[in-house]
Amino acid sequence: MKRYRGLFIFAVFIGGCLATEYVSYQRVNPTGRISNLNEYLAWRPSAERFAQVNINGKPHVIAYGPLSSWLLLSSGPSACVFDDTGRLVDWSSDIGDDPQFDAKWSAQRSSGTGHSLSRNEVRAIAATRPAG
Repeated sequence: MKRYRGLFIFAVFIGGCLATEYVSYQRVNPTGRISNLNEYLAWRPSAERFAQVNINGKPHVIAYGPLSSWLLLSSGPSACVFDDTGRLVDWSSDIGDDPQFDAKWSAQRSSGTGHSLSRNEVRAIAATRPAG
């Protein structure tokens, strides 16, 4: 019986890590929670990092959220992208580990650049967009 104690502890540890990662991912997943910029601002009242990017001549807002991992495995924050109508068009749980998302939206490059927006500026943008 003592032989299996270490194996049992290891299995519980691995199971706990997997469960933590699943919960962490669900915490940043906007699917079924939000569909537009107004809803994002209500869902993430503490969000303070935003950027504006122009894709194909249209402005988009990137809203940066929390890290998706409690185990410090995230290499970047989560992010949601809203089009010029305020509609959620894309999201990533970890922009540092999502090269396709970053290539499409320049999410890492836009974070902390001259394209930054304050929460008040994003509120003003959201106010001019329809709520659906």
